Amino acid sequence: MAVTMGETAADYLNVAFWLVYILTRPLGASFGDLLSQPRQYGGFGLGTIVTSAIFLASIVAIVAYMSVRHEGEELIAVDEEEALGKKPAAAGQRP
Repeated sequence: MAVTMGETAADYLNVAFWLVYILTRPLGASFGDLLSQPRQYGGFGLGTIVTSAIFLASIVAIVAYMSVRHEGEELIAVDEEEALGKKPAAAGQRP
């Protein structure tokens, strides 16, 4: 039974996603606990509301930065005239 390249790559991406998810989720939870727990239990004593606000502000800042910098966008080369419909598509391509 042959496995195509596309299926193999998709399988690797799926496994990679779950490995990263499984490894980082406990780290994030532990860091959240460190920030929110009282000082008497070894935490920073910020409480859950302040800790949640810090995480929310961090996420919003990262998303805003990436939006402004266009980080993570796929770059697709498109012939401008073809995209505007001024130039016919090459033979065998959809119009």
